[in-house]
Amino acid sequence: MERAQVVSEITEIVNEILDIEITDIENVKREDIEEWDSLEHINIILAIEENFGIKFQIDELKTVTEPIGIINKVMEMV
Repeated sequence: MERAQVVSEITEIVNEILDIEITDIENVKREDIEEWDSLEHINIILAIEENFGIKFQIDELKTVTEPIGIINKVMEMV
C-alpha cells in the first residue's frame, strides 16, 4: 500500500469520527482541533487498527501521523 493511500484512509477515519473536514492530516495537531479530546483519540486509534488489521503499542502513538509510518512498514513486510 502506498503512503498516499495510508494517509487518505487515516484522514477519512479522523474526519468521520470527529465529524470535521481535515484535508492535510499530516500537518494537523490534535490540540488544534477542539473536537479531538482523549476519548476521540482512542476511537481514532481503534478505528485505524481495525481498518489496517494491526495493533499499536501505546508508546508508538504520540501523534496521529505516527501510525502512517508504522502502517507503511507493516505493509512493506506483507
